[in-house]
Amino acid sequence: MSDALRQRLRESNPGWTEWNDLLALVESLEFQRVEQEYLGIFFAAGDRLCFAEIDADAAFPPFLPDYVPALYGLKPDEVEMSGGYAIELSDQEAQRGNLFSPLGNDAALGYPEFDPPAGTFPFQATNTGANVFLTADLAIVAPDASKEAFVTLDTLEAFTRRSIQAALDNHNWTRFYQTQMRDLMD
Repeated sequence: MSDALRQRLRESNPGWTEWNDLLALVESLEFQRVEQEYLGIFFAAGDRLCFAEIDADAAFPPFLPDYVPALYGLKPDEVEMSGGYAIELSDQEAQRGNLFSPLGNDAALGYPEFDPPAGTFPFQATNTGANVFLTADLAIVAPDASKEAFVTLDTLEAFTRRSIQAALDNHNWTRFYQTQMRDLMD
C-alpha cells in the first residue's frame, strides 16, 4: 500500500529540492492504509504525514501537471483533520454561491454571491473549511468578499512548493498566506 504512494511520488517528481526532501521523508516513515467511511481512503504515518488515495472514478481538469495528483491529500496531520493538497479538486468548475463555503450557502453566511471566472476549480480547503481555487492558467486564487472577486495567492508551482515545505516543517500550508487570506482563516 505505501509502495503505491512512493511510486506515484517517484514517477511525478518535477526535480524540485522540496520534492526530493518529501520523498526522503516518505521513505523514512511507516504508512498505514486508513479507511474513513465519509472521508475516503488515506495513507497515513500517524499524525506526521498523510496522503489521500485517488478514487478510481476521479476526474481532474485536463491542464493539470502530473505532480498535482501525486500529492493528492498531502497534509502534515491526522486523517480526520480537514484539508489536504488538492483534496477538493475535480473537473467541475466553481459555482456562484459556494465560493466561501463548499456547502453552497454563501448568502446565508453573509458572503456576497458573484460569478467565478470561467476555468476556475475548487482546489483545497483552509483549516476553517473555506476553499481556495485553481485557474486554468495555473494560478491559486481565493474569493475576496470586499472586492467581490478572486485574488491571486500564488502560481500553482509556488503554492505546491510551499505546501510541500510546510508539510516537511510539520506546519499547515496556510502559514504562507495568512495576510492574503485573513478573512478565510478566522
